[in-house]
Formats: sequence, C-alpha cells, structure tokens
Amino acid sequence: MDQTIEKGNDTARNEFIRLIKLHITEHHKYTFRPIKIDNIDCYVVIYGDTKIVNFEAIHVYCKFDRNGQNYNQPYSVYHFNYRSIEWALTKIENIANSFKVFDGDLVNVEQYNMLQMEKMIIPYREEQTCCVCFSNTYDTTHDCNHYICLQCRSLCILNKKPHCPVCRKDNALKYYSNDMKLINNCEYGDICRSIEGIQSGSDESSAVSESSLSDSRSDSPPPLIDIHEDVDVRTPSPETDIQINYHTPIAFMYWRRLIETSDE
Repeated sequence: MDQTIEKGNDTARNEFIRLIKLHITEHHKYTFRPIKIDNIDCYVVIYGDTKIVNFEAIHVYCKFDRNGQNYNQPYSVYHFNYRSIEWALTKIENIANSFKVFDGDLVNVEQYNMLQMEKMIIPYREEQTCCVCFSNTYDTTHDCNHYICLQCRSLCILNKKPHCPVCRKDNALKYYSNDMKLINNCEYGDICRSIEGIQSGSDESSAVSESSLSDSRSDSPPPLIDIHEDVDVRTPSPETDIQINYHTPIAFMYWRRLIETSDE
C-alpha cells in the first residue's frame, strides 16, 4: 500500500516538474502561490534564463543603483542557483519549512542560532533595536534611517501603515534598507538581471542579461564573496542541502564562507 502511494506521489511530482519546465519555456519563469516564511510573505520564483530561484518579499521593495542604472524591485530575502528543476524543488521545500529571518535575510536554523550567539561576542549597539518589537536589527527605514526589523516592516505595510513608526515619514517602510546599505538585489547581479529581464519583456531579457553581465565583468567590481561559483549539484539531503548556496550580504557572509570552505 505504502509503495503504491509513494509511486503515485513520484508520478505526480514528475508531472509537476514537466509542467514547470513547459511554463518556464513559454514565460521564462514559474511563480509559486504566496507563502509565509517566519512571518514574511513571499513569492518563490524559478527563473529559467538565469537559473536561479528567488524568494521575493511581497510587500517590501528595494531601490538601488547598479552600474549607473536605477532599479525598483521586490526585495530578495534569499536566492540560490540551480542546475535542475528536481533539485530546486527539494531545496525550496527545505527552505519553506525550516528557514528563519535574521537581519533581512532567510537563514537555516543552524545559522540562525549561531548568529544569535554572536551577540555575546559582538553585541548590537543600543540604538540598533526595532522600534516596534524591540528586537536587535540592522534593518532601517528608507531615508529616515530608524530601526525596524523585516517582520515588523512587512506587518505594518500589510496593515496599510507604511509610514515610519518613529517620525511618521510617508512610505518609509516600503523600501528595504539597512545600516550598511547592502541590498541583496544589488549585491548579487543574477537577482537584478532575473527580475529586470522579466519586467523588460522576453525579447529584451537576454539583451539585459548579457549587457549587465558584460558591465559587471568589465567595469564594476564583483561582490565581496561570490558563493555561486561553487554550485553543489549533488542529490540534496537534510544534512547537506540547506548548508550550501545561501547568502547574506551583511558582515556575516565572511563567517558563512568559512563554514562552506571547511565543508568542501
């Protein structure tokens, strides 16, 4: 009986994979229904042209300048590269069911616990406290720079209160920001190219992607740490899958790179 159910599930999953591939062939991406991860509403988007999966905040956007161009995009809380849809779906399941938010990014439970313990060694400054829930955070409002965590920001926007809770500046919560002005969409060019390519239309997608790639290689410096050069295409497992291809652009990226290196 169990084998019959398992076989039926495999058949349905394979059909789903086939339909996703067809959808991506026609539309260049596949978007899952809205989900909530650690109280952040997200769209999970599989992009076909750039081979990335992006977790995009539904209510929070970001503004940034990259290679002399201004962008306004849904804020990316996490992304990873993939080689196959099968592998991507397994990783999406892991992230949706276990990841938590830390300073504007999704991280796995082990990373989250380690980052919390770092406070004993490198504490937050007294003012780095969310003005709503009073938890420590690097995240700030746009322009007026008052501290607010990503969960409270998203909840305020959802409740139609996008102004700053401290100074009441209009729409101060709509656009993500942090102390170091490091925005995932800007730090990682594949996110920017993926979203911009779809927004510009399928005919312009490859042109935007290629020109941006060329610009980033010749004129602008690469990200401080490009973890995507070490894409792991092994069969994912609970022990290894969610420890690879993660990112956070804040100071903790150095610690995570050391972890990745030691695991290789």
